[in-house]
Amino acid sequence: MSDVSIKLHEALKKHGSFPTLPVGIKMVKTDAQAPEKARNPLRDIGNRMAVCQGLTVARTIGWTMAFKKEDHGCPLSKV
Repeated sequence: MSDVSIKLHEALKKHGSFPTLPVGIKMVKTDAQAPEKARNPLRDIGNRMAVCQGLTVARTIGWTMAFKKEDHGCPLSKV
């Protein structure tokens, strides 16, 4: 990380009180591009879930989530 991002992170930790973790989203075309530590809902949790539920898991627990076609539990998120 650069000096600016480290200073920004320290300032946010000191002055900000956030109830959940920040979340970044990355769209990938192949499974190989997904992070190795990413968890897939169907494979790792045993259930399909909506993308909004996956975002909540990422924000509250801090897990890296990856959604494949078969992981989606909400028809709108498949679109």
